[in-house]
Amino acid sequence: MKEERIVFSYQIGGSLEETEGVIALALDNIDRLFSYEEVIEDFFGMLRSWHEKGKIDEAWAQIRLILVHSTEVYIPLDINQSPFNAGVPILLEEFNPSQVQALAKLYQLDWNKTEIEQLMDLVGGHPYLVRLAMYQIKTSNLTLEQFLPEAITETGVYSNPLRRLFNILKQSSELSSVYEQVVKSSEPIELNPLQIYQLHSIGLVKYHNNLVAPSCKLYRDYFNRVWAKIDTPGLKDNNHHVSSDKSMGQNIIKQKHHENEFNLESETLIIEVDQKKKEQEISMLTKSKYFQEIQEELAEVDVDEFWS
Repeated sequence: MKEERIVFSYQIGGSLEETEGVIALALDNIDRLFSYEEVIEDFFGMLRSWHEKGKIDEAWAQIRLILVHSTEVYIPLDINQSPFNAGVPILLEEFNPSQVQALAKLYQLDWNKTEIEQLMDLVGGHPYLVRLAMYQIKTSNLTLEQFLPEAITETGVYSNPLRRLFNILKQSSELSSVYEQVVKSSEPIELNPLQIYQLHSIGLVKYHNNLVAPSCKLYRDYFNRVWAKIDTPGLKDNNHHVSSDKSMGQNIIKQKHHENEFNLESETLIIEVDQKKKEQEISMLTKSKYFQEIQEELAEVDVDEFWS
């Protein structure tokens, strides 16, 4: 990995010397790498080295790194090898009702105040969850009333992010147990600072002082439903670990089938949009003055004489 990093950095450096102006390199969902301990030190160390080179080399000073992650940086990195303490952190706050309304207009959704409140009652102002809802409603030509009941199901539009959060919690039985207490309580409960930090960094809670509550109703309802199933006799062994269950396997198969259908529909939508765009371009071309002139010239051509 170290040799590959050196070669890649050398290639990037060569490209920068031939480039004029600033280059912005944005890496989204970079937190997906956090669990790969065998590569994170070399990879993030490489990014930090690029930052340091920019201080002494004009070519490297052209590059701007934008690292986007949805969880706190919990990986153990040397302070001098981490790119996360070398830049300016920008926290994406939750949307307020006015911002949700503005986003709805961008999606050409004519929503009133009540509809904004209904969506925010489910997902709060979470930017990704709000945007995902609007995308689904717009592309599927749904009303909010049609969307909401389906959204909270095991195969709804939020199934992937919800399962991802559940899988994160499963990695720590202690944290999972703590969050189970949070979602089952009707009132905010007190946790220690480390537990608050861990749950908040994942995005699962909002807090005031040491009192925490689920970030949104969607999380409370989902995890309550999941743990209710897990607490069903036969789903836990004597050590209170989750055991396999045929119905759970069938649910996973159904969810995977739904994901495949969604991906296929998305690809079909892209193809249809591209086809429509091509038809519009052809229509504009055939109506152009230049095309009409070509048509008139062709009409005057004697085909037999042309080919003789």
